Amino acid sequence: MKNYIIKQEGDDWVLYDHTGKKVLGRHKSKESALAQERAIQARKGAFEALDIVHDDLMLVHAFENDLQTIKDVDIFAVGTWRGVNSPPEGDKYTEKDLDAMIEAFQQGIMEPNIKITHGDDNQQVDIGKIANLKRVGKKLFADFVGVPKALYELMKKGLFKTRSSEVAWNLKHDGKTWPRVLKAVALLAPGQKPAVGGLNEGYQFEAVYCYEVPQKKEYQGNISAIIAKWGSWAGSFDKCVSTISGKPGISDAKSLCAWIHKRAEGKWPAQHQASEDYEPDTDELRSVEIAAGTILSYQELQKQEERRKQDMALEELLKRYNCKDEAELEVILSNSKEAEKRLKEYEADQEKAKKTQLKAFVEQAKKEGKLLPKEEDGIMKTFESLLAKKDEAGIDILKSYISTGPVRVDLEEKSRKDDDSKTHDESKRPRVEVDRLAKEYMANGKAKDYQAALVVVRTNHKELWDKYNASK
Repeated sequence: MKNYIIKQEGDDWVLYDHTGKKVLGRHKSKESALAQERAIQARKGAFEALDIVHDDLMLVHAFENDLQTIKDVDIFAVGTWRGVNSPPEGDKYTEKDLDAMIEAFQQGIMEPNIKITHGDDNQQVDIGKIANLKRVGKKLFADFVGVPKALYELMKKGLFKTRSSEVAWNLKHDGKTWPRVLKAVALLAPGQKPAVGGLNEGYQFEAVYCYEVPQKKEYQGNISAIIAKWGSWAGSFDKCVSTISGKPGISDAKSLCAWIHKRAEGKWPAQHQASEDYEPDTDELRSVEIAAGTILSYQELQKQEERRKQDMALEELLKRYNCKDEAELEVILSNSKEAEKRLKEYEADQEKAKKTQLKAFVEQAKKEGKLLPKEEDGIMKTFESLLAKKDEAGIDILKSYISTGPVRVDLEEKSRKDDDSKTHDESKRPRVEVDRLAKEYMANGKAKDYQAALVVVRTNHKELWDKYNASK
């Protein structure tokens, strides 16, 4: 893993990335900065471990009833604990605070999830939910429900045997302030220590029950998941039949597999012959109960078919792992090091291709007058930063802003030309005023470059910006 840099700047301890340029966090103590560094390192290690097991957790469980429940896990305790955002003396939690967390949970203020280490929620994989939150003495206990079977097996082997809770303070909701609210429980990677002491390591795995998914509309995409993943998960019509036969609610495995095969539209591997004897019939499939407990009529499945999106078909996996067929893919996935190597090569090629596309976009924007030549380096650095963070939404927003913006001129060059003209009051010209304000924001440190400064002007001086656009 790359090393991070911690520097003291005035009263703050600042955590930088390995380049020493990007600020990752500011803290009032060195210990707090070190805690953030450990959290980042552990989170990376945890996701690397998951990638080795499988690139996509959904590929490991096609049926929703492959989810597990782990009962009575201690997740928090009374005491004074110092987390990443805590003051140097730590945060004190009493039994009253634990009861407040239970009350907020019971009122549904937040639905705490389980995730892999602490980090940005937008980048987290939801690997389960918290249920049956209760206090026993000075500890909080909860059930982990909806844990994917693959991850559950990792936990049985000792990975993620410690955990850490995220708690919101004084959360405002519907006009009421909730003093303590449980947000999430993070499973910690090896080497990462929880802030809360006194919790047991590991779990009581003998107390595991099949998670019963409620019969709600949002769970009606199970057939979609099966279709999208079946090529890699099962491999053939015969394997489909042998796999789902005997599952709860599956009365006619052959008809169901034939229906899935037909809806997969050619994305099924080589075996086609056996399925032809079992063409699905509306009467036979008037209701299909998926193993997760969701009951869908055949007609409902037909209506939903057009709306379903396939997450990752077999072709996508072959591309990601550079395999010519499914047989080679199975060999590669059984070799974690080779799979990880190929996946990294694929991601590197993808990133290189995206950089090339973004470079072409910037060049075209310059030709169209949407960007000035002097802004090219700054915009490309911003794109590369967003690409490194895998922030596709940020990239799309910036591209949209540039594409839909007006044709621009070099305001500095325009100002020099205006110096020769005495026929008007320069200070009242929108172009000159926008240029002046942009430079002022840069000088005051409120914008890192000219392009960013124009965004600030646009935000803070809407009327002037409208006049500036109208004057073009």
